Amino acid sequence: MKTSCSQCGAVLPVLRRDFYIRCPYCGASLMLDTGGLILMTASPVVHGDSLSRIIPAVEPGNARLLYFPYIQKQDGSLEPCFAQPVPQLDGYRPPSSSISVLSPEDAGPDQLIPPAEEASGTIVFHPFFEATTTLRGLPEMILVDAVTGTAIGCSGMDAAPAVPPPSRSFIEILVLQAVLASAVFILSRLAGADGQGGFSASIIACTVGCFFLVRFRILR
Repeated sequence: MKTSCSQCGAVLPVLRRDFYIRCPYCGASLMLDTGGLILMTASPVVHGDSLSRIIPAVEPGNARLLYFPYIQKQDGSLEPCFAQPVPQLDGYRPPSSSISVLSPEDAGPDQLIPPAEEASGTIVFHPFFEATTTLRGLPEMILVDAVTGTAIGCSGMDAAPAVPPPSRSFIEILVLQAVLASAVFILSRLAGADGQGGFSASIIACTVGCFFLVRFRILR
């Protein structure tokens, strides 16, 4: 498919999902038929020069701003409608934000990720920074939501794994130690021992009790 520049008359190629193009000869922006789609864009809040504060491993200037298409539902939520799968964005839903009608001043044609052919209704192009960073010595591609500043698709930025709960054996030993130490200390004081003697007896009783628990309960 081809069209002509309205300013200089040059013949320009058009891809099936181009919504506007810029003439490489005179720089004019040409809006194309949207096929009934309502095209909107979300305004970036995060700027490229602040990415290094969000992800220190990203060098300034080593990122480009892209706009990914989402269908806006009746409740205002966004549903992805990418022409090609984007693994980094699997399961991610951008929050509602300030949107406006898409215009050539918002983004260049090469910044708009094409929507799926079957997309219909209102399309919101949501901005993400695409950057390559190095973690653990390996290059890794990440996306940063340019509205919220959320880093996506970077395993090194994932939340730390949860601390595993204590095992049953550990809890048994802990409870036994507490009960045994308290009982021996009280009995020692009743028998006439001073505080230091009661404490020493408690330590000895705990050590012996722990040994028997490990021997006959854990290592049986």
